[in-house]
Amino acid sequence: MGAFVVMAGALYFILIRPQQLRQRQQSEMLAKLKVGDRVVTAGGVHGTVVAFPEDDVVDLRIAEGVVIAIAKGAVTAKLEE
Repeated sequence: MGAFVVMAGALYFILIRPQQLRQRQQSEMLAKLKVGDRVVTAGGVHGTVVAFPEDDVVDLRIAEGVVIAIAKGAVTAKLEE
């Protein structure tokens, strides 16, 4: 019984807790996005945020004169200036 509790605790801190922290950081990053931020999408597309037409949609400029609409959740990273 004691070994089971130790294993369950170890699994929590090795697997579950780090995933929760990553999800929280991702949610915070998405909440702080603003126009002008440079981002990378899950598909590897780099672009600059130009608008938020809906709560869950981001318009990205990926080239001069080319703007795409993506799901906000598809943004995986904000690039530092």
